[in-house]
Amino acid sequence: MPRRVLKQAVRVYSDGAVLSFHLGDAEHRMPRSPQIASHAESVSRGFLDDGDTDLILWLDERGLLEAERTSTPLSPRFVERHERTLRYLASYETDALSAQDMLLALHRSRVLVIGIGGVGSWITYSLMMSGIGTVTGVDGDTVELSNLNRSALYGPADLGLPKVEAASRTLDGLFPDQKFVGRRTWIDSADKVAQFADDADFVVSAADTPHQLIRMWVREGARMAGVPVIETMGGAIGPIRGRDAVDYDHGVAIDGNGVVRVATRNLNAIAQGPGVPPFHPMTDAAGVCQAVFETVSGARPSPLANGYVRKGALVNLGTFHSVKPDQHLPE
Repeated sequence: MPRRVLKQAVRVYSDGAVLSFHLGDAEHRMPRSPQIASHAESVSRGFLDDGDTDLILWLDERGLLEAERTSTPLSPRFVERHERTLRYLASYETDALSAQDMLLALHRSRVLVIGIGGVGSWITYSLMMSGIGTVTGVDGDTVELSNLNRSALYGPADLGLPKVEAASRTLDGLFPDQKFVGRRTWIDSADKVAQFADDADFVVSAADTPHQLIRMWVREGARMAGVPVIETMGGAIGPIRGRDAVDYDHGVAIDGNGVVRVATRNLNAIAQGPGVPPFHPMTDAAGVCQAVFETVSGARPSPLANGYVRKGALVNLGTFHSVKPDQHLPE
């Protein structure tokens, strides 16, 4: 299959005599030749000339080129809009899974977000930007003035409107090839969560009322539906290690008890201020969306993708809990 574009993650270095290509920890050095100068000029643009067949073959054999685009059921508008996403996903292509396959998996996925307030609105917006095909937001509240400095989806014209209605009006205009489904209701039991989660691929818990109870309901409801759930509202992302942990990947570690620990850091402590800093919703959303994005796209070997966390397990920004299907999720 012809390939003409360097993967986004490939880094090229030249000293005028030798070209070297770096992808992850691997380095590939081109043999010295009179064509080195012309090759360097070509690859510096990222796109290769079709006539440079020797270079294309050499790069292709080492897995440094993106797969050629093929026909897809996705709309041309959606594909063009996610061109940068495709370039990113191409960095994690395998022989069995192309960037287009991963983008299609994103578009076919369904994510349930419980609570679309300060953090939940940023999460919902970010999930739509990342290409998730259907996001369902559950919230019984209305937009208040105090929401506007923390929320991504609401403006002054939305005051008094149900949050799900205001969110739908914003998102429908921004993402015509995706769907936001708003459910105006309050979560009052695990059974209710399970009903909403029944056809979801992932559940995001971003609600804080009623305190403590809502988290237990969402955890249990997701377990009942057999869907992984990630919890937020903790104000935490950034790297830490558990005691006696074994290195896993990119700041992820497995401790002696088999609990998978992921990047975590308290942003309130960094800000040295009381309460929630203004940037908290955005940073929380980034950590949540990366976990969802990697899981549903299959882009890279995250703990979820490798089965360390199975369906019905709780995912927390501080800890991935591996839970057997017949166990209740930990508080």
